[in-house]
Amino acid sequence: MQLLELYLRAHPRVGETCMFPQRRFPNEPMTMPDARILRLRAEALAKLPLVEHGGFHSYRRLYAVERKHLPDVDVAR
Repeated sequence: MQLLELYLRAHPRVGETCMFPQRRFPNEPMTMPDARILRLRAEALAKLPLVEHGGFHSYRRLYAVERKHLPDVDVAR
């Protein structure tokens, strides 16, 4: 089971809700600066090298490139 599914089962929500809420204000979406701080913290904990001008786009591109050989239907699933 995927981690996101486990999280959603442990923290069920009804109706419109933020997938990435603010810590202080759970009814508000996380801001980009807050997301950046969490990403940098996660990269440091994983002991990943700091990539200059990296950001979230780097991970999206890596995901796309590593799955390029797969059919689109499988990647979407």
